[in-house]
Amino acid sequence: MITWMQRHKKWLVITIWISAIADKAAQVGDINISMNEYYTQYQALYNEQMQRSQGDFDEAHAKAMGLPIQALQKLIAQAQLRAFGSDLGLQVSDEEVFELLRHTQAFMVDGVFNDEVYKNAVRSMGLRTDNYEEQLKN
Repeated sequence: MITWMQRHKKWLVITIWISAIADKAAQVGDINISMNEYYTQYQALYNEQMQRSQGDFDEAHAKAMGLPIQALQKLIAQAQLRAFGSDLGLQVSDEEVFELLRHTQAFMVDGVFNDEVYKNAVRSMGLRTDNYEEQLKN
């Protein structure tokens, strides 16, 4: 990578800008909405519609009903709430996120939080645990 960067110095700045732009779907005040957040939100809405239509749903239907825009609008509304909370000085601690996880029925086995069940469930959503926990915090 370093060799490529040295050989292509004049394109490096452009490449960095493209990478930075490609990683952000939107920005609300100081809050960035990443493409990962957007894809996760879109997939959740898509899956919800897929269940409602009992499997008779595809990308063409999603675009026709404006699902990509709905996903972005939902994230923007959430970001506005986060910005408002931040202005008020509200924060969510790592301990609060852990407590929420610890009491989530889907991650329990015999009434006790199970780390493997948690990791497998998050992985099945196509996320890493740190991404999932960041989404919960947001």
